Amino acid sequence: MGNLLLAAATLFNGLTFSRMEELAKSINLAFPTSRACTKLQRKWLHPAIDQEWKQEVELVVEETRQQHQPLCLAGDGRSDSPGFNAHYGSYTLMNISPDVAPKILCMELVDVAEIDHQLDLWHVSNNLTKKMTAKTKQRGMEELGDWIRCISNHLW
Repeated sequence: MGNLLLAAATLFNGLTFSRMEELAKSINLAFPTSRACTKLQRKWLHPAIDQEWKQEVELVVEETRQQHQPLCLAGDGRSDSPGFNAHYGSYTLMNISPDVAPKILCMELVDVAEIDHQLDLWHVSNNLTKKMTAKTKQRGMEELGDWIRCISNHLW
């Protein structure tokens, strides 16, 4: 039971496994291996989370149907941090009607390859910075280096 609770703490607290392991060592707490935590999470915790999530979604959808009021929806998508090639992202849809407490109606994992990508300014800025930095190594272009940061910041 203790290993399951430690695996749950690792999953739910937002820290990485290595940080949790480091914390456990600092207080002389026996801690399961990364592999053991992952197995426990996959076998017990993920199914429990999925089940609870599905029940909550069903409840919210049913409550929304019973209200017979128009929905006011807001959505937001997220993928990896800037600079990384995202393969998956998540999209959340929320009811923000003034008469109802905000509730998440839908949360979906999407394959980024299926999304129509728009201009990503981080990549534009990063690529431009690399090109300008390379250009400063050419004779007579050294002064460009003083402007690189300003130009990059201007794009943001």
